[in-house]
Amino acid sequence: MENKRTLDEIKEILKHAKLQLDDLKTTSQTIYFTENNLYENNLKLLQLDATLLGEVSQGKTLYIKGDDDEDVVLCSETQTYQVTEAETSNSLLLVDKLKFADSDQNNSEQDEHILNKVSVRSIFYDYLEAVPIKPHLKKLRQLLNGSVYKGREYEFEVDPSKCYTFEELDKKVQASTKELKEALDEMDVVTLNGKIRLLDFEYHFKVLSYMLKLIDENSWQLDEIDYQETVESLEDLAPKEIVTGLFEKYTEESQVVDSMQLYRYKEDKVCTFFAKVLLYGAGKFNLSDFMQAWKESVPDGMTPAEDMVYGEKNIGHLEDEALKRRERLKALKRKREGDKSCENENPGDKSAVELPKPVFRSYRPANEELNDFVKESSAPGDVTAQVKDHLEAAKSGVVIDQLDVAALAPRKPDWDLKRDVAKKLLKLERQTQRAIAELIRDRLKERSRSDDLAVMVNAGVSDQVREPT
Repeated sequence: MENKRTLDEIKEILKHAKLQLDDLKTTSQTIYFTENNLYENNLKLLQLDATLLGEVSQGKTLYIKGDDDEDVVLCSETQTYQVTEAETSNSLLLVDKLKFADSDQNNSEQDEHILNKVSVRSIFYDYLEAVPIKPHLKKLRQLLNGSVYKGREYEFEVDPSKCYTFEELDKKVQASTKELKEALDEMDVVTLNGKIRLLDFEYHFKVLSYMLKLIDENSWQLDEIDYQETVESLEDLAPKEIVTGLFEKYTEESQVVDSMQLYRYKEDKVCTFFAKVLLYGAGKFNLSDFMQAWKESVPDGMTPAEDMVYGEKNIGHLEDEALKRRERLKALKRKREGDKSCENENPGDKSAVELPKPVFRSYRPANEELNDFVKESSAPGDVTAQVKDHLEAAKSGVVIDQLDVAALAPRKPDWDLKRDVAKKLLKLERQTQRAIAELIRDRLKERSRSDDLAVMVNAGVSDQVREPT
């Protein structure tokens, strides 16, 4: 595209604006739109705050993190930003090689006035904005839950592909590197064979109990813990990486004796963990009973205090309940937005609704244009196949001739009592025969008794006759 503006035309415009050429810089710029399509490009404008702009100016790298089904997140080394789309009422122009009044190239000491052409490459009506947010750490726990370390004997159950290094977690979790390290420090994790592993709660308690028992076995003071002795004593019970990780988590440097660095257990961390142990199985406690059990569970010399568990987000199930509630709200929001998108998918459909068309069955309109809507006369339906079974049934004989009238129940109030009469008569016959048999048996017994009496009388008479007179 050739430059259509000339210096004389600019002077004429300045004259109408009541300005002098000397009032302007020595360089004038004419702006033209490019011949290419202004909207077909892969460019997006991103608005950065002073912190991000400073990091970009220093040559530092910004990372976009997240899977395809997650929101876009921009991360620096120390902060996480949510990338959102914002609209503007003004048109934003992307201009190539535009000079500003304070530019070094716009030299006011130059005598000759210069005319430059500037091209507009694209037009934007929206832009991306980076808003600081909290890191998305829910996915971190989900990734680590797939490789929980429960002990050497359970390692065959763990899928090696679900074990991640710190670099792999840094790429997957939507958080800055600094925030990810801080989150891992708050979690019960250790580095085992280069992989970040979440410790099983019961296994964690078992190993820490072994470590605390060494205090009594070696008669140590709470600030005289020997690191080397602790690792060597437990090398057969737990991997060195596990013991070292827990030692670094629960101890701090105390003093140096004979050029040997000694450590002390962090009282607040140890007491807080034992509070978790008490609540792990019980769930609820009376405060006085809980404090008493808590004091008895911690090592001698440590005094638990109620304020140690204040703000401890890992105690109880409030965090899990909050995450579940957040997921339910997100699902409800997605469902509602999906319903709205279906309603607004074709906003012009209401105006494009087709009107009902006339249908003529037994009437032929006079207007020939309406003959297309005349419905052809249809032949009467044949229902022979549907009623065939009924017709065959009608040809059969009279059913009433096959009935036994005597078997019909009489329409009397006591007709129900005559059911199963044959069975009842048979039972009555058996009872009658049994009664007759018993009667005969009784009569025979009485007859036998009378015969015995007659025999005895006859015997007595014969004895008297035989005695001498």
